[in-house]
Amino acid sequence: VKIAVVDKAGRPLDAIVPVRVDIRDSSGRDAERTGYYGAKDGRLELRLDLAANDSPGMWQIRVRELASGQIASYYLRVTRP
Repeated sequence: VKIAVVDKAGRPLDAIVPVRVDIRDSSGRDAERTGYYGAKDGRLELRLDLAANDSPGMWQIRVRELASGQIASYYLRVTRP
């Protein structure tokens, strides 16, 4: 998962930006990697290591930039191999 905190012109911020990342499985439970992070130079990259027994269905990734409170969400479909 690649996250970018950008200015109005779409450029990553030149700072360490505090963010909250919530990753929820299809049952609404918090998944691994949910937590607080610092996006260095406005960027953060998280690797999702999905296991064979993780819940299939629509998962939500929600990022909240903590200074402004702005939120962005992304959905992905997890399927069984």
